[in-house]
Amino acid sequence: MGIRSYYKYFSFFLIILSISSYFVGFIYGENSARGGLADYPNVWLNLQTFLNNSIIDGVHLTTTYDTEIYHSSRTPLVYIFHKLFNPFVENEILFKRSVFFISLWVPILFYICLKQKFRKEENLLLVLISATIFLSPYFRTSSYWALEENFGLITLLLSFLFLNKFLELKFLNFSFHCKLVL
Repeated sequence: MGIRSYYKYFSFFLIILSISSYFVGFIYGENSARGGLADYPNVWLNLQTFLNNSIIDGVHLTTTYDTEIYHSSRTPLVYIFHKLFNPFVENEILFKRSVFFISLWVPILFYICLKQKFRKEENLLLVLISATIFLSPYFRTSSYWALEENFGLITLLLSFLFLNKFLELKFLNFSFHCKLVL
């Protein structure tokens, strides 16, 4: 066996280990960043504010400075998203599970961004790099305790994808027009 095959086996091992540790951490309720237990009750109260009111009333309640109503320094877009698109918001356990599975989009989108930017690199290397996010205590705690931060990562990665596509199309159109002129 050559060095190349050892590299592949070791890479597969690291990828499987990081993904399995992510799932095991959820099963055991890991709180490695120490924010989950303290912040989750506020997340649940914020979600209830939007579930029990209309979206406009919920947004109005977030603009009041009463700390008994809204417990976040972030915009309420994630709670509006949950109200409109997440069918698992009525039960705390199902809500946590849904955010856990929604958070799985972060490494997937990260891989797509890497693939888009580094087309000539080997796929296994890009998967390995994108799987390292499963080891981040901040990402894990946000996933396990339904915190807001991973939605910011998802929108950041989607923005990067769309920006790259836009710039590619703009460059292609520019080069096409240059060929027509010449």
